[in-house]
Amino acid sequence: MRKKRLAGNRSTVKQVGMYRPSLQEAQPAKNTDEEAKPKADKPMFVQVFVENDDGTIPRRAMVRSPNCRIAEQVDEEGYTDLMIVEDCQLQAQRRDGLLLTSSVIETVEYRPNGSTTIELLLAMEKIGGLGVNIQKMDDGVEVLRVMPGTPAEKMGIMRGDVIVEVDGIDVQELDINEFIEMLSGPVGSTVDFVFLDQAGEEVQVSLTRALLSR
Repeated sequence: MRKKRLAGNRSTVKQVGMYRPSLQEAQPAKNTDEEAKPKADKPMFVQVFVENDDGTIPRRAMVRSPNCRIAEQVDEEGYTDLMIVEDCQLQAQRRDGLLLTSSVIETVEYRPNGSTTIELLLAMEKIGGLGVNIQKMDDGVEVLRVMPGTPAEKMGIMRGDVIVEVDGIDVQELDINEFIEMLSGPVGSTVDFVFLDQAGEEVQVSLTRALLSR
């Protein structure tokens, strides 16, 4: 991991959830007024370094945290700096065509006036899909649109077809995000599913995921 000097005179802590108290924090509290201050007055500095698992810096990478409402672009050296006032779940994402490759989620525990540095790794393996727009229905997942030149179009899947099973799992047991995760995967891998065609007949197919472009 390449090193970068932190802004100002903040100390760097290499492990998530640990911090080194400042001199002010180390002194005994004189009164309870400091404790009553809102967290916004005591933000924690988090420096995030993002790289691919082959050591290269990803292009168009972001660091996101839905629970902390964070979405920050990573610079050309792989860094982004954050200020947080609560525990945050951080995840790096890299866009591969229309889909996203995501890192493991790391939780940073908030420490008033603390600082830490974390590293998020992205797999170099690109994520592919089938090339369909979908919506959840009572009896399955309906295909709303088939993108041209995609595995779905080549296999003859059409608008109005309803997917009822994916890799042996009834899609009624999945929410829409879980379903999308199952359709997505490494480029070149396969996914098996069953759909009802417009005549109501069950059709079993096995498709190879491909990189989807705009």
